[in-house]
Amino acid sequence: MAEQLIAAGKAYYAFETPEEIEAARAAAQAQNRPYLYDRHYRDYPLEKARARVAAGETHVVRLAMPTEGIIRTHDALRGITDFDAATQDDFIIIKSDGFAPYHLSAMVDDHDMQISHVLRSTEWLSSSPKHFSFITRRAGSRPYSSMWPGSMGRMARS
Repeated sequence: MAEQLIAAGKAYYAFETPEEIEAARAAAQAQNRPYLYDRHYRDYPLEKARARVAAGETHVVRLAMPTEGIIRTHDALRGITDFDAATQDDFIIIKSDGFAPYHLSAMVDDHDMQISHVLRSTEWLSSSPKHFSFITRRAGSRPYSSMWPGSMGRMARS
């Protein structure tokens, strides 16, 4: 899956060390601004990146998110929610240990199992631009989705 996205220019290898990422986070915090990945490797030549990967260099794979405009999500309860693409960073879809985080595995499962309706807790609302962008980049269509309150009172404790 990740290789297909990389070959299509929709994802890329990134080689920052944990120390480099932490330094960037600390700099953002010192400037009182949210940390967003700087997309340093987004336009790095694929041949060079593949050579580094083949040589065993530690890396992650990031999804190339839109950098401008609006990411529009559709929710059965909330209606349309717009997110400024400039506030979204290129998130990791394959970690340095080779495993996929939730953002990749859940979306692949939803697509591969032909899920037509997705219900998630509202705590995932801020991640919906990532989920919608991933599904759109992979499949071109999205399942019908709805974000529900995380707590449903007594029902949640039953």
